[in-house]
Amino acid sequence: MMRITLAGIMFAALVPVLMAAPAMALEPAAAQTHDWAVRLPNEIKVEFRGVLSNESTSGNGGAMLYPAPHIAGFVAALVTHGLLNSVTRKREESALQTAANQVLDPYRGIIGDFRYDELFQLALEQMLIQKQKYKDGKVRIAVPGEAPSADWMFITEPVFSMTQDQRALVLDSAVVVYAPNAPAAPFYQNALRVVSAPIASDDPLVFWSEQKGQNLKTTNAQLVAMALELAAAEVNSVTPKQSDMGGKNHRTVRYTHGKSEKMERAELLRVSCDRAVMKTLRGGVMSVPLKPAHSYSVEQSTELSNCSFAEAK
Repeated sequence: MMRITLAGIMFAALVPVLMAAPAMALEPAAAQTHDWAVRLPNEIKVEFRGVLSNESTSGNGGAMLYPAPHIAGFVAALVTHGLLNSVTRKREESALQTAANQVLDPYRGIIGDFRYDELFQLALEQMLIQKQKYKDGKVRIAVPGEAPSADWMFITEPVFSMTQDQRALVLDSAVVVYAPNAPAAPFYQNALRVVSAPIASDDPLVFWSEQKGQNLKTTNAQLVAMALELAAAEVNSVTPKQSDMGGKNHRTVRYTHGKSEKMERAELLRVSCDRAVMKTLRGGVMSVPLKPAHSYSVEQSTELSNCSFAEAK
């Protein structure tokens, strides 16, 4: 029986299809001056999984979680307009995944009633698009199945995982973006992963559960907001170009994954004192938390002026 967390062959097949959107020129501020729509998934309740125990240890962090019946069927579905609908389709879980999901048992009362409309509303309240960065455009939540129109249409169905130590959450999703008045083909599409910083609480259960799960829901919303911002940055050419970073300068990036450490060979796109945005060897985009000793300086970066970091090996 196929594991739900699919390894390198899955991502290798996934990303080229996701990135097959037409090449189009776009002024950096174009999407900032249009209204945006973020479409609700067809699914009602937010999907959660437990991280498989062997995915929590040090090692390559490239495998992304996609609930698909099989590789061929999933990749084929990516080229249809039913892309995200197939991404969240339920599948029979393996014994390993069922065991991993037990980490969620104490939180069933919270996540069982957590809906995507609530999640997206919380996420949009936190996005920079709601603040000064996108002050010339408005953002709204589109109804499930709404066709792309005059807005920049963002389509994403996030799936969340909790690490087995209960100290971090991971968002995995395909993100598809349609340009205004161009519904025939996606302008941008890719696989995104966002890993939360590990919580400092001595009792994760208390932290995530207090105030009826407010911390858990807020962190989920923050990850969605970050994923949408990653897609927006690429659409708007906000993320530094490869030429700005000296070409495809691949490095081994070490990052925190709950209490554990993971590694990813990738090209750094943006880095700050505590977080890195990178493009993996398979083309997917990740945003991960860094330990100070494992952060990476970037030439002429103003974000790192007050940081002291070890250079990547």
